[in-house]
Amino acid sequence: MGDFMNNLRHLFQFLANYFYHPILSLLYPNFCKNCLIPLEVNELILCETCILELPKLRNEKHCKFCSSLEFLDMDSICTSCQYGFREIHHFERNISIFIYEDLIQEIIIAGKFGKRPSVWRFFGREMARTLQTFIQSNSIIIPVPISKKRLMERGFNQSTLLAKEMSELLSVDYSDKILIKIKDNNKQIHLSQEERIVNPMGCYHVRFPELIKNKIIYLIDDVYTTGSTVNECSRVLKEAGTGPIYSVTVAKRD
Repeated sequence: MGDFMNNLRHLFQFLANYFYHPILSLLYPNFCKNCLIPLEVNELILCETCILELPKLRNEKHCKFCSSLEFLDMDSICTSCQYGFREIHHFERNISIFIYEDLIQEIIIAGKFGKRPSVWRFFGREMARTLQTFIQSNSIIIPVPISKKRLMERGFNQSTLLAKEMSELLSVDYSDKILIKIKDNNKQIHLSQEERIVNPMGCYHVRFPELIKNKIIYLIDDVYTTGSTVNECSRVLKEAGTGPIYSVTVAKRD
């Protein structure tokens, strides 16, 4: 009987991850994606015990500019950022909450392709929890946009869902109308590091620049790899007259 219930639980979790539908969620209890115990009403995706076990970047020594875990010097600066970070980057630093591996990677993929809005509410909560310690006044939260074509294919922009959740929890202004994507480029995941750098160039545009004049920008995305996308977004935002820009992502991929 125990094995049967366990298998049934795994089946429900598979259906929830990859074939999410609101009616389906009413037909069975929501289980922790990791340990499969039933979640409390206020819990999303993972139970509190499993959240504490997640690979959080603040528990590791990481680069103070890009959040990398690799090749750090005594001042916590990675090899890449030692050579001209501020000369080639248009944002102050990247703040990632988790390390992109194992369970975090699984949840992000399930959230993107399983159409589970609760995934992005969960990550938005965790990002807000970290950001609340140094959020500044005169700030605005802006999601990294996706193209209209990509939005139609996926049905949502995960960066927008993250930004909305953070805005509500932090009581900070938010807009997804200011930074827009005007050209559809290749997906970054299939490109080399050199190709990733040039791929986003010319793809973004700022509307209503008067709304972000001298504002501190928190630019929201799901995963930070080379930083080329957020850097291009930051470039056009800076040209529009913003103040400091901070990249904030769910996870850092090394």
